[in-house]
Amino acid sequence: MVRDPHALVRSGVAGGPRPRPRQVLPLPDDVLIALLTAEDGGERVLLMVGEIVQELVFSHQMPPSFRYRMRGHEHPAVRATATGVWDRLTAEERQALLTDPHPDVRETA
Repeated sequence: MVRDPHALVRSGVAGGPRPRPRQVLPLPDDVLIALLTAEDGGERVLLMVGEIVQELVFSHQMPPSFRYRMRGHEHPAVRATATGVWDRLTAEERQALLTDPHPDVRETA
């Protein structure tokens, strides 16, 4: 389901289990990266990436530690998640995101 070609299916995975258990375990890094970098019909759907990030954060399946570790990831959608832990970043790490070569990362920062 993580690699399903339809963003709505992936968004359902990102939303977590229903009904919600008391404690939700974070998804493994490779699953989170797959959700963030998936494509729909050959074209990237940037709006859906933002929605998937929101679902992952709200469902507690994307821990802050993942977001911090991904600040230098090769894929811009994954790198952009680091802006959600801005207060944990050093001045140099913040500057790197603010001047990132990808416009979506700069805009998010």
